[in-house]
Amino acid sequence: MRPTQYRHNALYLATEPDEYVVAEPALKGFSFAGDGWVHIRPGGVFTHRANRAGYHGFTWDGCSPKLALGPLLLGTWDGAFKKALKMPEAVRAAKFHDALYQDLDLLAEIGFRREHADLLFLEMLRANRFRYASLYYRAVRLFGGLDLSLWRLRSYS
Repeated sequence: MRPTQYRHNALYLATEPDEYVVAEPALKGFSFAGDGWVHIRPGGVFTHRANRAGYHGFTWDGCSPKLALGPLLLGTWDGAFKKALKMPEAVRAAKFHDALYQDLDLLAEIGFRREHADLLFLEMLRANRFRYASLYYRAVRLFGGLDLSLWRLRSYS
């Protein structure tokens, strides 16, 4: 996860809102309409805004980490390209996950934590039948907190 303001070489750009309705009961009890990237309506409707004050578009690099070496891109695989999604199968889940991580300080007001963002990531990966959903979920549970801590250090310095 790298905040939008630091992503000069991002792989993906979202400029239109995107909505996802959760099935997981643990994600249905939230409501949030603050200044963040994501709004949450009762019943588990998550809307990725794509635009917010000071930013036109949301950029992200799919499932982190990735490293560009000239024309080569090395790092975490984003899955097979899905025509229906118009992107690799894990990219949409990564977008919501990154946006929620960037908003965690705002979302703390309503009791939404990193665990909830990770659970949404898992649900979205499974909904796309991503073969490595459980592995990627375990990775964000293990390393997502470290990535978040490094981002916060960078954004406050």
